[in-house]
Amino acid sequence: LWPVFYRAVCFVHLNLMDKAMADFTFVIQNDPGMAEAFLERGKLFFKNGNNSEALKDLIQAVILFKSYSRLNEAQQCLQILRDNNLSEKIDSAALRGIQ
Repeated sequence: LWPVFYRAVCFVHLNLMDKAMADFTFVIQNDPGMAEAFLERGKLFFKNGNNSEALKDLIQAVILFKSYSRLNEAQQCLQILRDNNLSEKIDSAALRGIQ
């Protein structure tokens, strides 16, 4: 699934957002533990103005990164939420110890 993930990243850089979204979604459907795909799709949702879906994906990315003891990446996701004024919607119980 990593090749599809990296193809999606390339699509983002080429401004082919629909193709990127489709690839990120494919990766998530086939590997729901890939935190990177949730992070990138969440950022893409923000670009598309879909804050509710972005929030879901970024929180899922935080939870996954935390479970893998990748706290720097988890904090990076939280910073994106703060930058987009969504930090007040974060479930502190699920994300305790990262903020």
